[in-house]
Amino acid sequence: MSSYSNTFITRNQIYLGYDTEDLLRLVRYRRREVVLTPGSYTDWFGIKTRTKYFTAEQNTLDQHVPRFPFPDDGIHAEAIEYLGTAKALEASGDDVTIVEMGAGYAPWLVFSAHVAKRLGKKKIRLVAVEAESARHELMKTHFQDNGIPLPGTDGPVTTEIIHGAISNQRGSLTFGSASILDWGGALQEGKGDYRGIQTKQEVVPAMLMSDVLKNLPVVDLLHVDIQGWEAKAIEASLDDVCSRVRYMLIGTHSRPIEGELISMLRACGWKLMHEKPCQFHFTAELEELSGATWQDGAQIWANTKLGANPNPPVTLSPEDMRVAEQEREKLIAAHNDQYAARVLELEHEVKALKESTSWKVTAPLRKLRSAVKG
Repeated sequence: MSSYSNTFITRNQIYLGYDTEDLLRLVRYRRREVVLTPGSYTDWFGIKTRTKYFTAEQNTLDQHVPRFPFPDDGIHAEAIEYLGTAKALEASGDDVTIVEMGAGYAPWLVFSAHVAKRLGKKKIRLVAVEAESARHELMKTHFQDNGIPLPGTDGPVTTEIIHGAISNQRGSLTFGSASILDWGGALQEGKGDYRGIQTKQEVVPAMLMSDVLKNLPVVDLLHVDIQGWEAKAIEASLDDVCSRVRYMLIGTHSRPIEGELISMLRACGWKLMHEKPCQFHFTAELEELSGATWQDGAQIWANTKLGANPNPPVTLSPEDMRVAEQEREKLIAAHNDQYAARVLELEHEVKALKESTSWKVTAPLRKLRSAVKG
């Protein structure tokens, strides 16, 4: 019965943080004709990500057939982040500004640009903030692979890369990661890595969120993924976050942090649109709870004081509706398949139990129990 929770999916066991019907709005952004590229993972939206960003080993990720990103995209993110990004941009004006803090190779800037173009936005401003300098080249490559101009290029889409770590203080701090493939690297506070592993360290400029936001117009979407610093950094720049950001997507890294964010932002008039708690090894004996997290959580917020709609409407074309119906049927079929698989598994387990020695040995006891009940 050990596989029960992994196979038998119910609302009690799986908390998505969104309604699957709501998720179907993503069909609007699919790439109708997708061409696979050797060495790159191609997703359902047609966005290409080099497989070497995740592993140096031989793999077949570049042969992956694109599919609807439920429950995840198969490589780096869950559906809830795609949904939050799409909703924020659907509710924004003709000129949009998107900021990704803890950008890595800037996957959310590239996806945001894709959505914004599909929505017909006239001007798209993309700003990335990343502490680890070696990752800046990954960003530039990712931009080029997906038709996004490099920094310094004028046009309807502009990009900017800022070297620095988002923190609750200014100055210089130590950033540590095991390698360029370590997507859990973070600022260190003199205690070593929060996960208890050996890392390569780099002294980087530390900055407040305010230092980035003050140089920008109102930010339509702020994506934050800063490995356990999210609550501290937002609190240190709370006034500017509340006055200059309309929607915010936060990657969360511990349950206490999630609670802090909910209390802090709700008190300032933000509306929680979607959220999914992180998952962590609760038996891990680490001083920093973020180090025990094995699956990041996510919170999607709308700043109602700036007029952000927490439930933006969606309009789908007849063709999009047709595709949405197809994807809905696939989701239902996948769910039914899980139930059918579990029923079959239970039948095998019952059969194995009845054929076991223990079942035969306890047969007299079961008969006695039945006689007593009778």
